[in-house]
Amino acid sequence: MEILNRADAEARRLNDSYISTSTAPGLDGVAGPARELLRVNGVDKKDVEQAIKAIRAASGVQNVTIPARSPSTKLSRSTPST
Repeated sequence: MEILNRADAEARRLNDSYISTSTAPGLDGVAGPARELLRVNGVDKKDVEQAIKAIRAASGVQNVTIPARSPSTKLSRSTPST
């Protein structure tokens, strides 16, 4: 649960609407396999934050938000042709 709480806090800090891979910097404070993987590879929170900023800048994304749907948009399942 601590991972989710930290990821949520990181999402809020980034003004994101939901938890995503951009919240990975929050993992550095939680003991476990994710933190150990970062540590073993010499990656710290600052490295992850810089990488996320660079990716967002290159893609033109500032925040992760839930896209608005128009009222006419419906989700449908496609049926296989026979």
